[in-house]
Amino acid sequence: MKKPVFDDGTEIDIEAYAAENTESVLEIQQRIETLKKSVKQIEKDSLKAVRSFRDNYPEIIPKDQFETTEEFENRQKKYTAKFDSELTELKQQFNDKRLRVLNIIPQVETYLDNIKEREYTKYFDGDSLKLSHYNADKGFFPVSLNINETGFKFSFNGKLYIPRDEAKEFYSKGTKSGKIILTYKNWLISIPKDTVKQNFYVYFTAFQLKFKDINYELRGECAYPDFIENSKEYANFKKTLDEKLEKERIAEAARGVLSITTKPYRVPFQLSLDNTDIGVSPITLSVRPGAHDLRLEAKDFKPVSDKIIVVKDSIINKTYEMEYTQAYLDSMSLIKRTRSKKIQWIRRITFGSLAVISGGAGIYYQNKTKNTLNEYNNLGAKTSQEKFDITWNLYEKYSHRRNLCYMLSGLCAVGFAVSIPF
Repeated sequence: MKKPVFDDGTEIDIEAYAAENTESVLEIQQRIETLKKSVKQIEKDSLKAVRSFRDNYPEIIPKDQFETTEEFENRQKKYTAKFDSELTELKQQFNDKRLRVLNIIPQVETYLDNIKEREYTKYFDGDSLKLSHYNADKGFFPVSLNINETGFKFSFNGKLYIPRDEAKEFYSKGTKSGKIILTYKNWLISIPKDTVKQNFYVYFTAFQLKFKDINYELRGECAYPDFIENSKEYANFKKTLDEKLEKERIAEAARGVLSITTKPYRVPFQLSLDNTDIGVSPITLSVRPGAHDLRLEAKDFKPVSDKIIVVKDSIINKTYEMEYTQAYLDSMSLIKRTRSKKIQWIRRITFGSLAVISGGAGIYYQNKTKNTLNEYNNLGAKTSQEKFDITWNLYEKYSHRRNLCYMLSGLCAVGFAVSIPF
């Protein structure tokens, strides 16, 4: 069985060929065409091989005179079974090869689509930019630009938005002091010109002027030479691009709304949709219709995975009650026990200390009360009434303070005793 080949006759290693990494759109398109040709070639080779197998397969030996009819019929059955088995195996070999190539073509086409969506940057000399009179009221230069380089052939007319002070400096230094930055996507069209095919980039997404390490926006429109704009290749590009943008617009308009909240509310959970981070909860966002894989994660919480079906123009509200991990619960339990023991010891020390201090203060005032009472009793008849009153008032004050201290000491002693088992 022949392997698929390139146009020059060399064989293709399908897997290696499809896996080769390149960012050339034309080369990838050529690969796809080569793979499609190889499928057709495999089908042709399959028909040819089957025909050759049938034509060249040895015929069954005729029945001879010493062979019974039953023996001949059994031999015929074995012959037919072997023929069918070998033919099926031959067809399967070609079919397996064909399916291998068919399965690879969509992969390469997907890779081509991804390449087309990548953005690239091209720098042009600033002196190709032509400035007109600066509009100080609106802050822009009217500009024009003509580019004629390999892969790029276009003109640009628009406005360069740049603040007045920077505009003055840029104007005085000349346009060669800046760089034109073109952002483009890797869509190439190949146009026959003068019997030779030329390749041009035609999908531009942004223009900027780089001046003193700052990028300033260029807004306007591009125009291409007539041989590009009037070509069927450019028309096909525009048609494909318009269809792509329309599909994106329809897909965007048909999106549903997904609103996600989590409990506990104070914890922001990291969210991912189809393995892409979308932010933290709570969140509301538009999502394309279809099935999506949602995952919620946060430190000390069990991760949650969910399958969400989004319907066009629908609003889906989802609330998830998250559970703590067992490790977190165990650690919190240990912290609570440790904290409880600390509080218990603090309570004991506090009550014990207050009981001792209050008791000591009570003894102090007890002595003061006793001494004051003795002093009062020893006052003579010649002592003035004022002295009697002062001494008695001191006695009552010390007595009152003694009672308060003893009462507080007793209460703290009770608190200390109660705190021992708790």
